[in-house]
Amino acid sequence: MSFDKKAALEARRPELFHKKIKSLEQKIGTIPYLSYLLNVKEPDLTSKIAIQIPAFCDPELIPTIQSALAKAANPSRLHFCICLQDNDPDRVKFVMGLPNCKYIQIQPEEAPGLCAARNICQQMVDDEQYSFHIDSHMRFADFWDAALIACLKENPVKKSVISGYPISLTEKMRTADIYDTAFTSGTAVHYCFLATALDFHELSMTYRCQFAYKPSQHNSESAFISGGCLFGPSEFDKEVLNDPDMYHMSDECSYAARLWTHGWRIFAPHIECIYHLYHRQNTYPEIPIFTKEPALSSTGCSKRTSEQVHNQILFGEFGSPEYLGIYGPGKEHTIQEFMNFAGIDYYNRVVRVFNRKGDYTGYHTTEDLAICTESKK
Repeated sequence: MSFDKKAALEARRPELFHKKIKSLEQKIGTIPYLSYLLNVKEPDLTSKIAIQIPAFCDPELIPTIQSALAKAANPSRLHFCICLQDNDPDRVKFVMGLPNCKYIQIQPEEAPGLCAARNICQQMVDDEQYSFHIDSHMRFADFWDAALIACLKENPVKKSVISGYPISLTEKMRTADIYDTAFTSGTAVHYCFLATALDFHELSMTYRCQFAYKPSQHNSESAFISGGCLFGPSEFDKEVLNDPDMYHMSDECSYAARLWTHGWRIFAPHIECIYHLYHRQNTYPEIPIFTKEPALSSTGCSKRTSEQVHNQILFGEFGSPEYLGIYGPGKEHTIQEFMNFAGIDYYNRVVRVFNRKGDYTGYHTTEDLAICTESKK
């Protein structure tokens, strides 16, 4: 997609932005998402966004990027940071020719893994005001960039991020034209999809994905993140880097704990304008699965083993957090404070009831504080 300077300049004008929304409203009707955008009096249409994509041999990478550009209120402000673990000539050529893009190409057989790839992407962030962690198999609703910034600004504190599991991308929508208005028509508004803990892996602290659906006119505070949909001020990338020696079993939970202990509050957005392809192997069974043979960590052991040890140190089971260096907890809060807030008990491998409800704030009754016995391992 070529750069259109005139369109980029026009995209910065709020009156034209609202005009575009009303024009789209005439096509698809009045829906809560467009009404929400029309009520944003001073939309941010100029701040740069660093979109970070760790991609591993993914046929969906190109349409993901095309969708982000096609649906943005101002595509010229999007800057891509891509860790391309791939040797497909078409995808390599596409990324090489992408405007406003920094990338590192790694051969698939040398892929360092998801967390290391996210770490590489984070280090490409420059002067962009916002950072957006996504996956390489996603689609976007119209004006998603303006919506995310407006949604983030609703948080009660400046040092905060928004994160949640996006809407599932159906096969019909995956193969649809990237300009299809169905993405916008299907946008969920005033519902927060919070990640909650389901159980613990036998070797490391991890939660199986479970959602708490909370009707809400506002963002809901959360204890966990979705690694493939994390948006906030770019300062969080500079302050809390992904641990490259983590695997992928509990990276989201561990990274959330580190964000929170560094003083970053996490909120689930009440605007869901992003779509994610969750079951890629049903669509692309030929995709290589590097996770069958985890890459080695910096210490020479497998990253599965490294993740277990790092989690045991991070959550205080043994050792000292100093061992983890910059990949340890922050100084604003303790890990115990995080576990109390999140409703998880690392030592006994149990989850509290209020976690299951996605109720991370306010007074908790004795029943709420009770252990979910089915979570024990």
